[in-house]
Amino acid sequence: MLQAMIRLASVGDVKTFVGIVRRYPFEINLQSGRYTVTGKSLMEIFSLDLSGEILMQADTDESASKSELLRQLQPFMAGC
Repeated sequence: MLQAMIRLASVGDVKTFVGIVRRYPFEINLQSGRYTVTGKSLMEIFSLDLSGEILMQADTDESASKSELLRQLQPFMAGC
């Protein structure tokens, strides 16, 4: 499993994020507080508190998939 803290600061960020993660066949979830939603759903993401960092969890053990996903999501990584 891959875990990373991300920040989705705008509507455009959410749309871009969803466009990226929908390309992957494995589950990608986002957790904010006690709420967990699928990272592939615009509506579910907008139900989260987007004012802070969000935990992303990708359910894959393939190192190539992890590396490519992290590369594509670099602009959303917290602290970058």
